[in-house]
Amino acid sequence: MVTREDVNYAEEINENLSAEDIRNLYPESLLIWVCGSGCGAGRPFASYSCVLDYKGKTKHLDGEVHAASANAAMIEGFKAAVENVKIPVSILLLTPCPLGFSGGFRGKGPNSAGIQAAVELVKEKGCSLTTSVVTGEVVQKSVASQSGKTLEPRANKYKITIYRECIDKVCRLLLKHGVDQEIIDQVRPIVKNVS
Repeated sequence: MVTREDVNYAEEINENLSAEDIRNLYPESLLIWVCGSGCGAGRPFASYSCVLDYKGKTKHLDGEVHAASANAAMIEGFKAAVENVKIPVSILLLTPCPLGFSGGFRGKGPNSAGIQAAVELVKEKGCSLTTSVVTGEVVQKSVASQSGKTLEPRANKYKITIYRECIDKVCRLLLKHGVDQEIIDQVRPIVKNVS
């Protein structure tokens, strides 16, 4: 089992920093930006997207993992990124949430086997590892911009459903009290502007 000491492991939280701020703080480190999504209803595969970012050069990787959580997918993305490392370097893994590395070093947690496989690669490459949770959407936006993708805003389906129900109730009430259909037709599209 790989220990924290084997890869000089450290962990951090970076709050209120932009991607450029992080690059400036770690000019000699290989930054690995990773985000992902888990499998779910109608989606048997989880996915990851990551970017290796080193001294102005970037490489983008995408992949899928069958029946995995978002964290497990991001760990697989990290492993895929480390496989591309050619020289011993200080690695800074940047994620939007903790992936469980502290427990993984002790063999604890649902993703400990994946974490051990990842840090074994880090050790084989002669690298050190720091993980950093970055608050906000900095990781997702950085991966999206460096990969050429656009970051789609998430639609809050629950909120839209509630708004539609409320608008329907308002429209029925207006109709019941004799309000002109023309006015009701102006009220009904309000829900289209909610996201």
